[in-house]
Amino acid sequence: MLDENEFLGPYGIRSLSRFHERHPYLFHVNGQEYGGLPAGGVEHRHVRRQLQLAGPVWMPVNALILRALLNFYLYYGDNFKIECPTGSGS
Repeated sequence: MLDENEFLGPYGIRSLSRFHERHPYLFHVNGQEYGGLPAGGVEHRHVRRQLQLAGPVWMPVNALILRALLNFYLYYGDNFKIECPTGSGS
């Protein structure tokens, strides 16, 4: 979640991993092919219809994450620490 190559973006947690910029998520429904790309993602030749997300950073996802982190803090107290961004040592 806090890896800049996956979900951590400059404005919050992405609703779709950055991994999908080069590897679109595709699925089929009733003979139609759908795919999700992050905002600004490279168009994939196999994507006929793109899912319209609420943007690269979706507020409800970030609110749920914030609530979960607060619950962890309330349980663990000041001993609860998270490295951010992943691999930074901070």
